[in-house]
Amino acid sequence: MTKPPDKFIHCITCGVPMRDAADHADGDLTRPHCRGCVRPDGSIITYDEVCEHMAEHLVQTLDLHPTAARTIAEERLSNLPAWSAKPPAE
Repeated sequence: MTKPPDKFIHCITCGVPMRDAADHADGDLTRPHCRGCVRPDGSIITYDEVCEHMAEHLVQTLDLHPTAARTIAEERLSNLPAWSAKPPAE
């Protein structure tokens, strides 16, 4: 059994841990985004898309009310490098 790395690289857009190339956008270890945050054309998904995906995940996994899940998602995203200044205008 191989030991997992002591520290994972996290997606700067959604915070998901990226353990290996398969987790990185386009399998490129130099990209700071996970495969879920990059569209097939290579563009990054929007703040609202990331927030909605995270809120849906919280509703499904923790059985949270959608409004509470959205608030938690917004709080978590505000601490990530891609969104720490402020969400970009759409």
